[in-house]
Amino acid sequence: MHRVLALMLLMSAQLLQAQNAGIIPSPQLFLFQKEKKTLDIQEKTVVIAQNEWQKNEKIANIISKLERQLAEEYKADLILKGNKKSKGIKLFLKKENMPNIPVNRDQAYRLVIDNESITIVSETDQGAFYGITSLMQMLTHYHALNQAVPLCEITDYPILSKRGWMDDINRGPIPTVDFVKEEILQLSALKMNCFTLYTESVFKTESHPDVAPIDGFTAAEITDIEEFAALHFVEMIPNQQMFGHMEKMLRNPFYEQLGDDQHILNPSDPNIYNFIEDYIDEIAPLYRSNYFHINCDETENLGGGRAQALVESIGQKETYLTHIQKVNRMVEKHNKQVIMWADILLKESEMISQLPKSIIPVFWAYHAAPSFAEPMKQIREQGFPFWIAPGTSSFQTIAPNHEIYLKNIAVMTRDGALNGASGMLNTSWDDSGEALFQSLWHAHAWGAEIGWKPCKEDDPAQFEKELNQRLTQFNRNYSLHRFGVEGYFETIEAIAQSKAAIQDGMTLCSHTWRPLSEFWAPLLTPEYDALNLNLLNQIPDLRAQLSRFASQAKRNHKDLDFLSYVVDRYEYNALRNRTRKMIYDQFMEGTPESLAQLDHQSQFLKKKLHALKLSYQNLWENECRVHFFDEIRKRYDRAAEEINQLPYQIMISAQVTHNAPTTSSKQTVEFKSLYPNISIYYTTDGSTPNRFSEQYSASFPLTQSSIIKTVVYDSLQRPYYQEQYLLQHLGVGNIVHLHTPYSTYLPQYSGGSAFSLGDGLTGGSDFRDGRWQGYWGEDIAVEYDFGSPQLVSIIEAKFHQHCAGWILAPDTLHIYTSTNGVDYQIDKSIIFTEIDDKEVGIYFRKVDDLKIETRYLRIIYKNKGALPAWHGSAGADSYLFCDEILIR
Repeated sequence: MHRVLALMLLMSAQLLQAQNAGIIPSPQLFLFQKEKKTLDIQEKTVVIAQNEWQKNEKIANIISKLERQLAEEYKADLILKGNKKSKGIKLFLKKENMPNIPVNRDQAYRLVIDNESITIVSETDQGAFYGITSLMQMLTHYHALNQAVPLCEITDYPILSKRGWMDDINRGPIPTVDFVKEEILQLSALKMNCFTLYTESVFKTESHPDVAPIDGFTAAEITDIEEFAALHFVEMIPNQQMFGHMEKMLRNPFYEQLGDDQHILNPSDPNIYNFIEDYIDEIAPLYRSNYFHINCDETENLGGGRAQALVESIGQKETYLTHIQKVNRMVEKHNKQVIMWADILLKESEMISQLPKSIIPVFWAYHAAPSFAEPMKQIREQGFPFWIAPGTSSFQTIAPNHEIYLKNIAVMTRDGALNGASGMLNTSWDDSGEALFQSLWHAHAWGAEIGWKPCKEDDPAQFEKELNQRLTQFNRNYSLHRFGVEGYFETIEAIAQSKAAIQDGMTLCSHTWRPLSEFWAPLLTPEYDALNLNLLNQIPDLRAQLSRFASQAKRNHKDLDFLSYVVDRYEYNALRNRTRKMIYDQFMEGTPESLAQLDHQSQFLKKKLHALKLSYQNLWENECRVHFFDEIRKRYDRAAEEINQLPYQIMISAQVTHNAPTTSSKQTVEFKSLYPNISIYYTTDGSTPNRFSEQYSASFPLTQSSIIKTVVYDSLQRPYYQEQYLLQHLGVGNIVHLHTPYSTYLPQYSGGSAFSLGDGLTGGSDFRDGRWQGYWGEDIAVEYDFGSPQLVSIIEAKFHQHCAGWILAPDTLHIYTSTNGVDYQIDKSIIFTEIDDKEVGIYFRKVDDLKIETRYLRIIYKNKGALPAWHGSAGADSYLFCDEILIR
């Protein structure tokens, strides 16, 4: 009988738990009274009848906020000193033991709302703080719904002890002190209790004052923020990059000698340890935190420069570990515990075991994956405490990708909790230099929600069900909490869906700055043009939806100003995409009428760009210092200059005759202008052209690899130069078939066209520059027909490798020949010198002295397959990225 009754009570409690308290993060246990009674606070008096923290400055601070909230939302008075006999709703703040809390009792609280009283019980002042913030959220939630506060009981505690955020302040915007305080104010109200400012070269030290920018962070500012954070139970963790990603500092000519290469400090130079110790000695004493984040991530190319001799002598692994141990000893002198990124440590399992057990590795990954458990188990099995670091999916983007960050944060935090992680840092990276924190409140609120109470389901189907239920409640609560009305998530979802069909990286910041002269084939199709037109047709409805929500929102309209900017930028990108096609069409077969339309379109585009610049400037000034805005301004200005210079734009076109019989040249060089009667001067030897150079009159054959340069002059005699390097080799124009599909993830992965591996055009150092052809999970299999038997002596190709970016260079080439173009026999298989997965760079795969005579040739570069076990996405397919394949 007792067991049946206990089961019935459990089922009843689970049913009541399903109700929504309106609190972020969701409490562990929330029980409504069965009678569904409510507490009417409207225009009542609330009396603090018992306050065992009455002399605590931190509690007094949050009580003063509660007082203002009661006055503003409920027109209720708060009496700070009363007793049980005082008239009004009693508020009891009690300090009691909470023995039944399973974890993190120091942050636990119990909140009971009864007929005429509110009781908050906790063991510590931090628990009391969280109990009061939960009460304040409930008041806001039910006030927004115009409902009375329900009688209920909440028992609550966090699963993860440390729940923090990381704000990248080094790769673009540096926030003002006031804005960092706003981060603390908003996120501490969601029970986040630590944060760190990712820093490479923006802290102004006395020992090296010329490393940081003029308006970098000072010691006095850190102290000010630190004290404010402590008032809100937030621990500010010192942060200084100590190994890689030091390119900004190493660009300084007075410190350039400290680099192994342009990005990594040189561990073979004793001077870098003097430099690091200077920084630690100045930074560490400013913080109360017992931690120090030294970063030390993504050093795969260690030993690629000045440290080569050291790495060759003792190995890359030992060099890395020795460096970490040296830095750790410096940090320990200040009685602090090292936190560091775990990516390099996870590349070889034995590396972690050789570190001091005091170090806290932080596992990071920012994609949406079904599981992150394996790398965590690897750290746990070595006996290390560890933290996890999901991300807001904001690096290099105009706006964060909520589809990615919602799942990334949920899955990583679930796996972290199941595998013993004690802390979480939800990271915001500013790689493009344009990401603003104003766009990230939803992502960080979700981190607060899921860090306090992670999802539990490990089964994929059950997890998706749990996640959807959590998201439905969270998004409603967030909108009511942040704006006082429902509908925020529906608004950002509509904005995201508007461009979903355009798989061209439109959300990337770089998309806006992509030159109008980048005529990649996927960007010039009628279908792509129609997609952009469809987006433009949705813009008025998006603006109307956003306007409706903004008119109803009661606060935080700056968030909505950012959304308005996002809509404007998507509109601009779509207009720019259509303008690019108009430019290309004008080059190909333009008429005076189409030229007039292009003139009108380009001026309209410029007007939109100017409005976009001014809007972004206002957003920037709301949260950031002056530093780096000049660089952002230049991006807008360069885009405007490009529009202004359209009349002087010249297309250097290498027309390739594909699949025709071999002749002396398959490439014909042609110059085209948008406007008639433009005088074009050119050279083919790489020299700078002028008015005395050859004047273009007709197309001409390319007989050898050449650097073509042109110049035209405007009415003020200002020159406008362009150039193009064109390769001449046997493979140009002779590709007849690609046996494997190149990736369509982004348009630039086509390399410009299906024939880009044999079009005579080469790429630069960036695989995303539109000249590299990418293959995801596929070999590169190319078939040639030379028209007649040819002697093939050399096959050479350039490949990119960056395993962290999922790109691996091949180590195997198969060469096939045929006499009829149908039946192929293998001629040679080449195994190249293996490139370690951790190496980063551009690698040439060359085979010479082949002596193969054939008309038909098929070459296959083998994809290396799945990403290695140490990778954050171990087991996923890898990419091949290839530039031109040269056949001689």
